[in-house]
Amino acid sequence: MSESIMYSFDLLDEIERVSDAAIALSPDQMRQAAELSRRLPDAEQWQTYLNALALISFEEWLRGRAREVVLNRADCSLLHPSYAGTIPAVCNLNANQFRLCLIATGNLTDTVSVPRAAIELPEFVAHFYVAVEIREEQQQGIVQGFLRHDQLLACQQSHPLSPDADQTYSLPYDWFEQDPDRLLLHLRCLEPDAIPLPEITRDRATTLSNLFQFLTQRAVNTGLWLREQWDEVAQEVAWVLLPPTATSMMRSPVQSSFQRSPGEEFAAIVQQLERSGLRLPAQARGAYRDWIMANIPLRLYAIVGEVPPTDQRPEWSLLLVLGAQPRTSLPQGISLQVSDPTGILVERTLDSQTTADYLFVQVSGTWDEKFLASITLPDGERLTLPPFGFQPVRGGE
Repeated sequence: MSESIMYSFDLLDEIERVSDAAIALSPDQMRQAAELSRRLPDAEQWQTYLNALALISFEEWLRGRAREVVLNRADCSLLHPSYAGTIPAVCNLNANQFRLCLIATGNLTDTVSVPRAAIELPEFVAHFYVAVEIREEQQQGIVQGFLRHDQLLACQQSHPLSPDADQTYSLPYDWFEQDPDRLLLHLRCLEPDAIPLPEITRDRATTLSNLFQFLTQRAVNTGLWLREQWDEVAQEVAWVLLPPTATSMMRSPVQSSFQRSPGEEFAAIVQQLERSGLRLPAQARGAYRDWIMANIPLRLYAIVGEVPPTDQRPEWSLLLVLGAQPRTSLPQGISLQVSDPTGILVERTLDSQTTADYLFVQVSGTWDEKFLASITLPDGERLTLPPFGFQPVRGGE
């Protein structure tokens, strides 16, 4: 038998296998997926559309093979507005009391991208991670394989992985069980306790909100500010770099005019802070952004720089100063909070005993540490900014 004929037989086998496994999606189901995605911002719509097709495909697949398995989509992330566009998967799908995470893929390669939040946050961890290939043009979905949570942990221990820049883990496809019918066996015969999941502790609302931001959002690389450069995240949230002269102006007399520039205002602020003992790193650079929150015009300054290393590990510091825009003032009760993935590091609140015009916090850490800033108004409205990171680019890089 010639090699070309053998190749043809292999191809036919593959076509038959795919044909048997493929789930045909109707035009109405495609429209349902599109409607779900249109509720979200443009940048999040395509992934959400694929996630919706993965959910519909899986439901059809299950309906055709195991009607006794009870599927409940009420808690799944795809239907939760806060998570649908930020988690690129369908988390918290319930099947016979098991938690599933569906990962929509294109043509399968050697890896499957799974969101960090679905692996690291107890609220989204799944008993089974299910890869669903979506062939959008052919209007088909194919359940390709699954990975148990306990097996995922075992694989990670023997082959540690680092998260990718898009806050996902690229899991090798050969970690997945590639006979999806075995998933049905688990759903029918196992008890959920057979695959232990991390415990969800109480009072995690704030902690979960912060961790979710760390694990799903790209950080502003403030290290680029030292070279007067911006990354895409800094541009999206409209940070404005202060001129280098701002640092030298810190030593100029304090000005009181409402018309002074942000650089002049910041110089005056830092001059006051230095009098109270605060010290900024050499070559520090700052930026600011203005915005309106519940009709309150706010201004936030951030200044970053390298600090002397500890244990030979390079470190950086972040100083945040929250104030009001000219001719306005901060409301009493407003607070500024900075966290890292372990919890709240520092929080300042403007109360009736405080007469300051600004709230400020300063934190420091190694270059691989990131910080999250949140501002809370007296009525409880809260804004969390994209995380701050620090990865300066050296000359020649």
